[in-house]
Amino acid sequence: MKNFSFHIDNYAQVDEVGIRYLSQALKTLNSLRSLAVDLIGYNEQSYLGISYLSQAIRALPSLRILRLHCQRCERMTDQEICRISGTLKRLFALRELKLDFYKGHQMTDKGLENLAKSLKNLKFLESIALNFGECILITDEGLLYLGEALETLGSYLRSINLNFKSCLGITDTTFHKLGKAFRKLVSLKELTLNFYWCGREITDQGMIDLSKALKTLIFLERLSLDFFG
Repeated sequence: MKNFSFHIDNYAQVDEVGIRYLSQALKTLNSLRSLAVDLIGYNEQSYLGISYLSQAIRALPSLRILRLHCQRCERMTDQEICRISGTLKRLFALRELKLDFYKGHQMTDKGLENLAKSLKNLKFLESIALNFGECILITDEGLLYLGEALETLGSYLRSINLNFKSCLGITDTTFHKLGKAFRKLVSLKELTLNFYWCGREITDQGMIDLSKALKTLIFLERLSLDFFG
C-alpha cells in the first residue's frame, strides 16, 4: 500500500481507543508514501489519539506526503503540537507537509517554536502549508521561529502556504522576519499568505519589508496575498 487516509469528526463515536487500533495498523505499512488524517472537531478530553498517531507515523520512513487536519480541535494544546513535531523531525524523506490547526484556541508561540525546530530537519521538503487561522494566542514570537526554519529550507522548497487569519498578536515584525527568510528561498514558485483580519499593527512598513523580499523571488509563478482588515 502506498496511500492511506481516514477521516474522523466529532459526530463519529470514535475515541482514542479506535485511533489506537488504526495507529497499530499504520505501523505495519512500512512502504507507505502518502498519509492523510482528518480529525475535524475532535474534542475528546484526552488527546491520547494524537500520541498514538505520532508514534505510528514515526515508523514510516518512506513517507513523502503528510496531511494532518485538526480543524476546530479547540482543546488541542502545545503538548500535542510537541508530539507531532517530535515525529516530523524523523521523516527525512518528506516532500510535502500540510498541517491544519484552524481554531486551535489553546495553541501558543511555544507550540509553533517546537514545530519550527522540527522543520529544520526536513531538508528535502518541497511544499509546506500551515493553517493556524484563529489560533488567537500566536504572536510575532512564534512567526520569528517559523521564519528561521524556512530560511534553512531554501534548496528544495517550491511552495509555501501560510494562514494566520485573525491572529491579532502579529505585527510588522513578522514580515520583516519572513521577508528575510523568503530572500533565501531561491527556488520558490508558489507563495500564499493569509493574514486576514490581523488587526492594525500591520502597517506600510510590514508591506515594504515583504515587497523587498518578493523582488528577489525571480522564479515565482503564483502569488496570493490577503491582508484585509
